[in-house]
Amino acid sequence: MDTVNTFTSPAAVINELTRMRSLGYFVVDEAFEFARAFDVSDFAGLSVSSLAFIACERGHAEYKSRLRSSGAIDATAK
Repeated sequence: MDTVNTFTSPAAVINELTRMRSLGYFVVDEAFEFARAFDVSDFAGLSVSSLAFIACERGHAEYKSRLRSSGAIDATAK
């Protein structure tokens, strides 16, 4: 049975985000900022992949919010 990599540092999540981006996933720069801010006590027991997904989701939301506030996209866009 394969073992699951658990969170040990923000660097582990950043490495996973980099790997995901190299595989073609849409990973915005904001996701890396969220990963740098992760705290071990907040995410104890989660895998590195799970944390990378959380960072992607939060980063994408921040990215879209920034685009909306600048008027680059319509507020009704998904």
